[in-house]
Amino acid sequence: MQYWQTARNGIAALLVAGMAVGCVHGGAARPTLDALADDDGPQAFSYDNVDDNDADETNADPPRPEQALEERAEILTVPGVPDEPAPLTRDGALLTALSNNRNLEIARFGPRVAAAFESEARAAFDPDLMATLSYGRSRSQLGGAQRFTFGRAGGGSGQSMSFEGQEPEEILRQIGGAAIEVLQQPQQDDFLETRNSDGEVRVSNYFPTGTTVFLTGGMSRSIGNFTAEEFEGTWTVGVTQALLEGFGPNVNLVNLRQARNRRAQSRLIFREAVLGLTAQVERAYWDLVLARELLTIREFGVELADEQVRRNMDLVEVGLAIESAVLSARAERSTREAELSDARADLEAQTLFLLQLLNPDERETWNIELLPVDPPEVTEIEVDPEESEALAHALRPELEADRLELANRDLDLVSARNSLLPRLDLTARYGRTSLGDSFAGGRRYLDSSRYDNYRVGLEFSMPIVNRAERAQRLRAQYERDSARVAVAERRDDLAREVRQAAVEVRNQWFRIQATEDAVAGREEELRVEEDRYSVGRSTNLDVLQVQRLLIEARVDAVQARVNYLKALTDLYAAEGALLARRGISLEAGY
Repeated sequence: MQYWQTARNGIAALLVAGMAVGCVHGGAARPTLDALADDDGPQAFSYDNVDDNDADETNADPPRPEQALEERAEILTVPGVPDEPAPLTRDGALLTALSNNRNLEIARFGPRVAAAFESEARAAFDPDLMATLSYGRSRSQLGGAQRFTFGRAGGGSGQSMSFEGQEPEEILRQIGGAAIEVLQQPQQDDFLETRNSDGEVRVSNYFPTGTTVFLTGGMSRSIGNFTAEEFEGTWTVGVTQALLEGFGPNVNLVNLRQARNRRAQSRLIFREAVLGLTAQVERAYWDLVLARELLTIREFGVELADEQVRRNMDLVEVGLAIESAVLSARAERSTREAELSDARADLEAQTLFLLQLLNPDERETWNIELLPVDPPEVTEIEVDPEESEALAHALRPELEADRLELANRDLDLVSARNSLLPRLDLTARYGRTSLGDSFAGGRRYLDSSRYDNYRVGLEFSMPIVNRAERAQRLRAQYERDSARVAVAERRDDLAREVRQAAVEVRNQWFRIQATEDAVAGREEELRVEEDRYSVGRSTNLDVLQVQRLLIEARVDAVQARVNYLKALTDLYAAEGALLARRGISLEAGY
């Protein structure tokens, strides 16, 4: 008896220990899954890092990077006067695009969707409640000895005989009399029928340690045509602990860590979308500035042509020039008029493209005329390719996303290696039963150790060949190696991109110096050529040629300045530092 009492106490202690190891949810001082996993890096996860309210987490407001710009820029608004251009700064363009661009609005849903997947993965460690309620009837024919015994004992009186304190002779007499009474009864039912009513409630929880803890309680009622009404109550508490396959948090937290990594990837994808849109809007803004500058230069070219036509006409009147000079000047003017028309068309095209990116909240979006306010003024920026490469490796979201993908492939390999292990589970359960002829009798002994039950055992299973598991592990190995190569390739791509952007910045700065010198030289050349033409020492074609060279020099100069600004934008975007340099933050929304 002492042995069984000791065994029962040991099983109870085992159940308590299993519940204590598994219950990482309970209490304010619950241990984190990081502590269980003893891991770091992008795989690490803690319930303390995530809100317990999944609905709030999933439906949280997405990041608003435009908040940082609202303090120093104004969103694009259409003037009240028709046909008046709408002034627009670079920061105003960025603010409008970040507030209204539809592609960015689509990208905002990525973190929300990923948060929902993370909540789904967390649900694997949530407690489950299951309740069953059933009613049934079973009926079978009587045959052989059953037909003789049950068929004549129909009615199920439910009476019992008590032999306590009686002599053996008296006991035999009562049994014989009861048997004669049964034989004398007429046969009633020729079938055996039982009606059952059952109810059970089960609460279970699976924990990252590979532990499943459950608690069940139920009551059943049965009555038959040959048996009295009977109630049976039960409760059982049990634990199953994986010892090989499925053991420990490193394996059981794979799905949750992968979901967390994918959520982080979705944030990086959103950051990449913001970075790409910012760079695209900046380039489009400077292209619009360039288009307006080119339009001004082409108008200046037409004015030069008009002035040359008038000069030639005056010289023809005084006999110092021939009619062909006027014709050639007018032909040159027509050419410059065509170039001016191309410049107007390019300005409209750049306006439409920028409006598409900005998507201003106006009904007549496509009829808005934009007036860029920021001039293409430049100052030399020192460029260090080594520093730019280091920034790219630290800030570019694509590289961090590739690292997270590598972490997920590592987790796949952990899961695949786990699947190669045989299944060995330790199971233990303890419970009690109570039997009676009423509902109260069915629960009378549930709080007593007189009718307790327990079972401890091991369950073992494994596939004989393990073909699928070995193939899964091999595939996970290849995918992990491929992801590792992809990270290295991404680092090389970023290094080449930032260094090429740095080369372009230096090249455009040198072009600025050269083109400005060319403009100054062409302006002086035109002044000298016009003076020579006025005294007959030069020809009309010479003047027109110098004018064209001056126009092209001015075009080259303004293109060099704008290209320098765009090259800086490309360099900052390649570094991943463009958002920080523009004061755009994504942290508040997370």
